[in-house]
Amino acid sequence: MDRRRIERLSEQIRIIISDILEKDISDPRLEFVNVNRVRLAKDGSFATVYYSRVGSGAEDEDCRSAMMSASGFIRRTLASRMDLRTVPKLRFVYDMSLEEGERILGLIRELEEE
Repeated sequence: MDRRRIERLSEQIRIIISDILEKDISDPRLEFVNVNRVRLAKDGSFATVYYSRVGSGAEDEDCRSAMMSASGFIRRTLASRMDLRTVPKLRFVYDMSLEEGERILGLIRELEEE
C-alpha cells in the first residue's frame, strides 16, 4: 500500500474505534478514553492504536486490560464497517504525549518565571 492510502485507512480506523468506544462499549473502565492516532503497518495486517485517558495510576492498567478485552469486538465491528480484505490485528498503547507536552509546558513556564 502507498503512504497516502495507509494514512487514510489509519484515520478511518481511528474514527471508527473512537465511535465504537463511545457508543457500543459500556465498560466503565473505558470512560473518557480518547483514541489519539492509529499507525497501520504497510501491509495492513497490524495496527497500533494510541489512546489516552483522563486520570492515571491504577486506572490506566484497568483501562489497558479493558481495551484488550474489547479488542475482539472492536475488530469484528471494524470488519463490518470497513471494506478491507483483512482486518488488522490491534495493539493498544497508552499515549503519553499529552502528559509529556504538559510537563514540557510546565518547564517552559518555570523558565519564563525565572
